[in-house]
Amino acid sequence: MQGIDVGRLIEQAPLSSLHKKIIVACAILLVVDGNDVFIHGAVLPRLMDEWGLSPTEAGSFASRPLRPAPHGPGLLRARLGLPHAARPQQPDARPLPADLHS
Repeated sequence: MQGIDVGRLIEQAPLSSLHKKIIVACAILLVVDGNDVFIHGAVLPRLMDEWGLSPTEAGSFASRPLRPAPHGPGLLRARLGLPHAARPQQPDARPLPADLHS
């Protein structure tokens, strides 16, 4: 039985329109996914100066959009009328300070 040289097979394969569409889709997703990090890096230093934020407060501000992320699937399940998935309890979870809730 003869082995297959995968590297040579890939090098000789033609680049089809499907491959090009996948490359473009990945590039778009990369730009969209990294946009939030870019915006935070560009805007946060100015906000820190104007609002007098400490690095800790600025980090909390930047991570705020990520907080509801774990609850997204639960909200979708509720909207579709599906039963709630069991979530593990976090005994060491502490509530946020009152000034971060607003």
